[in-house]
Amino acid sequence: MHSALTRLSYPRHQHRWERWAKEELEKHPYTVILQGEEIPTLPPTLNAVFIFAHLMEHFVEKVLMLKQLCDWAMVLYAYRNDIDRDQLSQHLEHIGLKKAYRAMGAWLVEKMGFPEDAFPLELDKRDFYWVENLNEDLLYWIDRKRKMKNSKRKHGIRHSLQTAGIVARQSFRFFPLAPKEMLWRIPDMASWSVRKRFID
Repeated sequence: MHSALTRLSYPRHQHRWERWAKEELEKHPYTVILQGEEIPTLPPTLNAVFIFAHLMEHFVEKVLMLKQLCDWAMVLYAYRNDIDRDQLSQHLEHIGLKKAYRAMGAWLVEKMGFPEDAFPLELDKRDFYWVENLNEDLLYWIDRKRKMKNSKRKHGIRHSLQTAGIVARQSFRFFPLAPKEMLWRIPDMASWSVRKRFID
């Protein structure tokens, strides 16, 4: 379980996300039926932002894999008629993830065959420009993960440095997709690491 619904690096983005999430959960409670039981979950538009924000955390820091992309695609398709497209666009703009959302949406369409008319934002050639770079990155990390599968997991300062290296690589390469989030990720990580090791 995570201590927060999602964690954005830029403080203003995090504040806007928390305020919107609180309002949505209070004003539009949403449930799904599983085996005859009503289960509370996130409203469709909030969910479509939440799962992508979590995906971005993996993309920048923990390495994006197909699982996160498939989870996102399933949510988008399942709620394709329920997502408020204008509200989605507005809130993605507010938390600095709209360009990244569209670029990865173009990847879903081109590489996974996701129906473009079911994607909640309009895509153009600027979004499809990123498809090959994103695909190359994904294949690189899939191959790297496969090679590292049987190696011992790193802990402590060595693991922190390795993670910082991943963040620097991803931020440099994909900076235009979410500039403020990329820029704030390393100091945010450093602060979190210090709190975890020496304060908490």
